[in-house]
Amino acid sequence: MSTPIEELDVVRVTMLSSSERAYSGTEGVCRAPQLGDLATVVHVLEPGQAFIVEAVNAEGYTLWVADFMVEELRLEVKHHASA
Repeated sequence: MSTPIEELDVVRVTMLSSSERAYSGTEGVCRAPQLGDLATVVHVLEPGQAFIVEAVNAEGYTLWVADFMVEELRLEVKHHASA
């Protein structure tokens, strides 16, 4: 059984199921999601199935925010809430 992806987990994009994916980001740095991108889950749309994911650059600007299905992502770092 795999660990479920949850809000604030870091994920890697491993598949792009749609070439027409809607995305947004910071003007001047915004680009489409790419295979291999690391990003953070910012909202769970449907637990275990669908997520809103955000990738930022080194300066903290948003490269993209987009919806992803679980099969397009791989969990990289599990977020652990501090007590």
